[in-house]
Amino acid sequence: MEHTRHFDWDKYCNKASFKEIRERSPLLLGDWPPSMYSPDSKFFYLSSIDDTIETSNQDELLLYLHVVSDSYAQATRVDKINHKKAYISNIDFIEMCGLLAACASDPEKYADPEALLLEYLAMPRGT
Repeated sequence: MEHTRHFDWDKYCNKASFKEIRERSPLLLGDWPPSMYSPDSKFFYLSSIDDTIETSNQDELLLYLHVVSDSYAQATRVDKINHKKAYISNIDFIEMCGLLAACASDPEKYADPEALLLEYLAMPRGT
């Protein structure tokens, strides 16, 4: 059976408040705000770890890449899996790789975030 959907999502999202959208979103409901850039793009809020980083600070980005990969590792523990937290951590990791690709001396290293995340996950904890 074919259903016709007549709701203009774009129009709704352009007029609704963020609070209203958040109350209706299973991704946003009851969690920290979503990962996002500050209006001047100098900072990036990482929802996965509830912290903020400078978008052009390579040392900070590298440090937090490990922190976010640890968040992903915790969320994917077999005895206590949290799919939503893993998803958000993965998105943050991918976004940080893009930031590093823009400011690192070796941007190619960050071209494949999924492979890099697997590499980080294989590292002994605490390195």
